Amino acid sequence: VSWTSTFTESNANSVSLTLLGEDVTKQKMAQDQLQQLSHAVENSQNSVMITDIQGRIVYVNPVFNELTGYSREEVIGRTPKFLQSGEMPESEYHHLWETLKSGNEWHGEFHNVTKNGNFFWERARISPIKDIENRILYYVAVKQDITEEKRLAKEIEHQAAERIQHEKLA
Repeated sequence: VSWTSTFTESNANSVSLTLLGEDVTKQKMAQDQLQQLSHAVENSQNSVMITDIQGRIVYVNPVFNELTGYSREEVIGRTPKFLQSGEMPESEYHHLWETLKSGNEWHGEFHNVTKNGNFFWERARISPIKDIENRILYYVAVKQDITEEKRLAKEIEHQAAERIQHEKLA
């Protein structure tokens, strides 16, 4: 319960005290739920980015900062274009935006570059978040670093090709 009290003195013989109580259980539960969600995103093992409908970054979690080398302050207000390695064709980005603007979820992989110039791979799922009237409010990207997975797959592929070459020679 949230209490409000008012003390009023009208004259020397008259004093009044007004107490108002309001049940704030629902607000407290909603606040607790928001805090839980915030902790979950902040402590996620995946990179999380939220952009406005123009694609400007409004939020990144600490994993994004660790992975890319950029601070939160350096990326807020920018579009994610600065992460692009240049290897993905523009047509793929066009398809990504068409999918999102039509209200659908996009998933795929990015080969991006960190602040210090290192390349990394991400598996991404980007979802439009809508209001009750089905209007898109913002986009949420949840991305997993798959750089090591890609490196191991390439190594296995290379070893398989070498094995085939040795078998041919044998």
